[in-house]
Amino acid sequence: MLLATGPSFEFIKLIQILCWILLPVAALVMLLTVLFHYRRRKKAMHQSSVSEEEFIKASPELLGYTNGDGAYIFFDQSSVIAEYKKKLSYNHARYTALRHDYDKLETKYAALAGYLAAKSMNPRSIDMESGLRQMPKSLWTEIDIISAQQKAEKDELLKQLSQLKLVNQNLENETHG
Repeated sequence: MLLATGPSFEFIKLIQILCWILLPVAALVMLLTVLFHYRRRKKAMHQSSVSEEEFIKASPELLGYTNGDGAYIFFDQSSVIAEYKKKLSYNHARYTALRHDYDKLETKYAALAGYLAAKSMNPRSIDMESGLRQMPKSLWTEIDIISAQQKAEKDELLKQLSQLKLVNQNLENETHG
């Protein structure tokens, strides 16, 4: 009956006070819900990452099921799974070896870059010959090895190129002749 007479100032004030209280509480509840769900999802993703050993141990070599007739069908997949496990462990070992080699090369590169940066910052080492004489012997041997490898690779590629040119000429002669 109070509402039927028209808008009441006290009723509007009550609604306004409730909005001032309920809207921030609702926003806070929504924010906390989003944060808790995000944290739970992040934790679940972190825990769900299975290590390689756990994955290998969990693989089913023997698989069986029943069909609708009640007959039990048994599959022995142990040889296939053993092959995949072998390939997986081999590839992980290769990756580890390559990663180790990469880290070694990266440390050598950083050391060489640091050495050259230190030498280039020194104003007294402007003379190129004195800078080259002060380079450590291990760097000289590595430079010689790398240059020999580059030369051998270049010679091999030139040899392959000449063979390809001969094959190309033979093919052109056959098509035109």
